[in-house]
Amino acid sequence: MAQSAQSVEEPRPNFSPGVPSPEFQAAATPTLALAATFTAEPVEETLQFWMQELATPWSVRFAPYNQAFQELLDPSSLLSTNTHGLNVVLLRFEDLVPSANRNTAPSGAILQRNARDLLTALKSATRHGTVPWLVCICPPSKAALADLPLAELLKRLEDLWNVKLSNPDSSIQLTLPQDLFNLYPAIDYDDPQANQLGHVPYTPVFYAALGTLIARKFYALEQPAKKVVALDCDQTLWDGICGEDGPAGIRFDAPRLALQDFMRHQYDAGTLLCLCSKNHDADVAEVFRCRTEMRLQPGHFAGTRLNWQPKSENLRALAGELNLGLDSFILVDDNPLECAEVEANCPEVLAIPLPGDPAEWTQFLQHIWAFDRWKATREDHRRNAMYHENRQREQFRAAAPSLAEFLAGLDLQVHIGPVRTEQLARVSQLTQRTNQFNCAPKHYSETEIAELARQKKCHILGATISDRFGDYGLTGVMIFNSINGLLAVDIFLLSCRALGKGVEHRMLAHLGQIARQLGARAVEIPFHPTPRNQPAWNFLNSIGAAFRQDRNGASAFQFPVEVAASISFDPSNAVMPEPVSPTNKLPPPEPLERGRESAASGNARYVWIARNARDPEQILKLVEARRAAQSTPAAAAYTPPETERQRQLCELWRQVLQIDRVGIRDNFFELGGTSQLVVRMLAKWERQSGRRLSVATLFKAPTIEQLAELPE
Repeated sequence: MAQSAQSVEEPRPNFSPGVPSPEFQAAATPTLALAATFTAEPVEETLQFWMQELATPWSVRFAPYNQAFQELLDPSSLLSTNTHGLNVVLLRFEDLVPSANRNTAPSGAILQRNARDLLTALKSATRHGTVPWLVCICPPSKAALADLPLAELLKRLEDLWNVKLSNPDSSIQLTLPQDLFNLYPAIDYDDPQANQLGHVPYTPVFYAALGTLIARKFYALEQPAKKVVALDCDQTLWDGICGEDGPAGIRFDAPRLALQDFMRHQYDAGTLLCLCSKNHDADVAEVFRCRTEMRLQPGHFAGTRLNWQPKSENLRALAGELNLGLDSFILVDDNPLECAEVEANCPEVLAIPLPGDPAEWTQFLQHIWAFDRWKATREDHRRNAMYHENRQREQFRAAAPSLAEFLAGLDLQVHIGPVRTEQLARVSQLTQRTNQFNCAPKHYSETEIAELARQKKCHILGATISDRFGDYGLTGVMIFNSINGLLAVDIFLLSCRALGKGVEHRMLAHLGQIARQLGARAVEIPFHPTPRNQPAWNFLNSIGAAFRQDRNGASAFQFPVEVAASISFDPSNAVMPEPVSPTNKLPPPEPLERGRESAASGNARYVWIARNARDPEQILKLVEARRAAQSTPAAAAYTPPETERQRQLCELWRQVLQIDRVGIRDNFFELGGTSQLVVRMLAKWERQSGRRLSVATLFKAPTIEQLAELPE
């Protein structure tokens, strides 16, 4: 390695031989494990709807009723043993007071104590678990809100949980009632009758909203986040045409300013912004110079293409400049023809045509799921700053007469050591995003990385880099184990922004030194070719061609331990790589993995959701329509109602079950009824008739004929 680069190493841990668990050799079906302080099963139908709609397989499992404390404290519980997926805790604070104590004077003290104990149990459970956690604080009942002291206590508890669970490095993501209502305003959410009948405290429309929020969070956890948003200018960032109306003539109405605020939020979370518009560069520059109300400024954009070329060509050029794949891009444009051109010529890009009415834009953008992130890592928050720093490096590199002098001037610092808990999300990101220097690409979720780290059967090392211009962050990952005399490498990758500086040589040498400590005879690095990982092949083949073994279209490089340990980088013999330019040929896109996109409509699915499934009432109708289409009513002969009471019950059943007609001898459960629908039907019946029936009643009298014969 260059003498100017200093390497700082942490003390190496004691290594024990081992291999990853078999379940991580092939991806398992993720599990949504739910525990709640109330009856949560009504969300399952919505979760199953989204699973089918997104063509994303997961299994949904519920903890026993009202067992939130036990689930967190019992190491053998459903949540404690979930190793792949997401744990969900649905919490309504008022449920933490036993019903026998709810009307007594000390109930507030009991509630406060139980809420604090539950918070402690949750933190303990997450420290020992391996999957991320979603904690949804659900809204209190209208009766609780009417009790002013209780309402104030519930708000204080909500604030307490928000403060205690706000650590960005935590595996917990917290949603508050307002977070849910901002996305899915299920205003009529309280159902006191259903709550009394079966501790089902919410209306069907609220359960549809809650289920959709959970599905959306889980989808963001499982899908790679988009990295770049390319924005049109005229009629998108502003109302008007800057080349015709001039900077003073264009308008910034509320929808355009809201769009800019939305994109600024994306920028702050680590998404790169670009301009891709059919304009003259000077006209757009004048708008930015003159119109101070702009929320976005030139410094917010990592790249621009302002010309009259097809937008698909400009997006390819931006992808080359940023060294990113086209499947990382979202195009936002008011013109559906421009989006169609991009869809035809760059199908990897998610092209989003804005609605014709700008008043819809804010809500529309909020419901494009592709903008969601499960969690923004520290590197995400610094990504735009890193691109600015990289521009400075490129300028410095262009001025340097040789690679050796360029590296000497960088003052490169490389730190290699075991990854920390708060870095696991970044490790997962790198396995999913790194394409060029990734020897045997495998996409590990954060859950799987956490499980490997917990089991200590695989060893996970990270390379963190900085130089005179800034901090690259965690850019390299090595995952390996020791078996049969080999240091067997599972993952050997390095972010493209660190390539060509000798870091990859230092990583391999570090593995060689570990292998020497373990008494291994060689370091084995597998190579599986993809359309993009030529740089990884070039590195391995240039230093290890003599140790290559080809196997069924793949290769393995077995470096003798002393060879690996002595690998070094000589910049005087290396060719200085050319700075990335828009004219560099972009490699062919890597095929999408199965499950990455919706099997139904591909990228169009995102737009369909934002237009047709953004309101909880819309969602509930879609869920009920899916249930009706899949139901198989009994083939018994239809017997129409004869009395007014029978007619009322038939109509009620028809509404609840979402079927065309109900006869008085049809069995509720054979028509598709479930225990949750029983509670919903009985609550509706009580509101309509003023008559209360127990849940057990319908199990004893499952037909309308039998129900109607019961005494008043």
